Amino acid sequence: MRDGDRPDEERPPSGQSPLRLLLLVALFAVAGEILIMLALQRLPSLTPLGGAVLDAALLALFITPALYFFSYRPLQEGLRRTAASEQSLRKFGAFVNQSQEAVVITNAAGTIEYVNPAFETITGYTFAEAVGNTPRMLQSGVHSEAFYRNLWETIAAGQVWSGAIVNLNKSGALYEEEMVITPLVDEKGRVTHFVGAKRDVTNEKALERRILQAQKLEAIGVMTGGIAHDFNNILSAIIGYSEMALEETPKEAEAYLDLLEALRASHRARDLIRQLLTFARQGESEMRALKLSSVVKESVKLMRATLPANVEIIQDINGSGGSVNGDPTKINQIIMNLCANAAHAMPDGGAITVRLRTVELESPLVTVQGSVPPGVYQRLTVQDTGHGMNPATLRQIFDPFYTTKEVGRGTGLGLAAVLSIVTAHGGGVTVVSSPGAGATFDIYLPLLVEEAREEVGAELAAGPKGSERVFFIDDEAPLARMVDKGLSRLGYAVRIFTTAADGLAAFKEAPAAVDVLVTDLSMPQISGAEILRQSRAVRPDLPVIILTGFGETFTREEALRAGVNAYLYKPVAIHELARAIREVADGAKAQPPLNPSAGKT
Repeated sequence: MRDGDRPDEERPPSGQSPLRLLLLVALFAVAGEILIMLALQRLPSLTPLGGAVLDAALLALFITPALYFFSYRPLQEGLRRTAASEQSLRKFGAFVNQSQEAVVITNAAGTIEYVNPAFETITGYTFAEAVGNTPRMLQSGVHSEAFYRNLWETIAAGQVWSGAIVNLNKSGALYEEEMVITPLVDEKGRVTHFVGAKRDVTNEKALERRILQAQKLEAIGVMTGGIAHDFNNILSAIIGYSEMALEETPKEAEAYLDLLEALRASHRARDLIRQLLTFARQGESEMRALKLSSVVKESVKLMRATLPANVEIIQDINGSGGSVNGDPTKINQIIMNLCANAAHAMPDGGAITVRLRTVELESPLVTVQGSVPPGVYQRLTVQDTGHGMNPATLRQIFDPFYTTKEVGRGTGLGLAAVLSIVTAHGGGVTVVSSPGAGATFDIYLPLLVEEAREEVGAELAAGPKGSERVFFIDDEAPLARMVDKGLSRLGYAVRIFTTAADGLAAFKEAPAAVDVLVTDLSMPQISGAEILRQSRAVRPDLPVIILTGFGETFTREEALRAGVNAYLYKPVAIHELARAIREVADGAKAQPPLNPSAGKT
């Protein structure tokens, strides 16, 4: 039977034929050498037979090295190359298994055939759970159907696809990765497999967003600094004249309601500037120990009057709660912004629940801006029954100027301001939402050990009356005239100056004729800080109040250290200014004049 006719199990293993031939030739060579030796010893002379034997031996000796080079040597090289290939494959396998980048191999239909350990670590799915499944198990819902369709059409055509993608791991958390998908084709050009190499860039993208947000805030801070002063001057005049007009208008008159709406619009404009200053980290806070439950109750009471009739607000304040270190105005701003957003998410009506609880965190809590350490916190919750948000929206809601409201209905500053305020208070923010399931915002503020006094609701009231002589210096003429009229109605003797030089000259001519000096901070040529220095050089006991629309160049802390008696932010109402004048005037009489803490507001 020929070798070709033998059953497979009887055929010699592949690669052994050259070796068998080599051994056979070597055997002939050895036999030839033996015959030669015998012939040389026993035959006195070479016979024809001896010559033939000698020729055969010499031929065998000649063929042996030839066979070595043409048969055994290539076989040895082939074996060496095979061993090197196996070693390379082992190295490649070790690289894939130890790589920090996820590797996924699917067949042409998209069914997963292999994943490496990095894939298991990033996604949370084990090898057994992934193999036989498809990459669709990672879809997050962030991308559109068109996105996935473009991806599939690209790789199905044999082209490489690369890009960024947001996926969902086994625990339900979103993560971002950069991915390259390479099609594998056979000798006929048909796609047989797809190989995906993916790198988790969640932390890198988060850092990029923080840097971008910081750049936005810096730009907004510069912009705000340029307009806040002038804008607040204008608002001060509008608010002041509206308040005085309201006092003189009968409540039953139609003009009363018109003035009231104008005043409300001015307050909204004032709040907008405050929000700009807040999230740009330019606004200053009056931090003190306060009873959070009182502030929340007051804020909810104010919100009831502004919410649409089809939106119910439910108050769930658990007992007295505790005290936090905070600014009541900023806390009120948090509640107002969250409730306003909740109402917008319920155009057809619904319910907003405002809840306050004392909670103890036994481990760090992951929040929007990082994490908060273990401890006892006041948790303020604002929950709505609105349309909710998808993951893509959730990732952007705290970005400045991002808004889902239609043009003209939102500025995109509310939640950015909330995040900035909470961060400044040493707290954290978490949010949970999904489409159709509403949204829940939790604000965590650290609890203080000491108890704060009960906060009372701020009520708009007439300012205290007085007879003090007041110098008012401000380069905004409408504002100066409004202050003159408002304070004069309360009994104060007011002199107004619209240039700093005129005000300083009048003061130096008769320094004893002034009981309280009120000056704007930012003015051409001579600033309010310089007026403070020069006036105190003449009269060290003079009570001084500084007004500012944007206190970047001379902050509240710097002003109080320099001896300013009160530092007020514009726009300021007449009753607020009158109260400050009353406090610093009375304080100047009751305590040493150079006490920098006198008359703080």
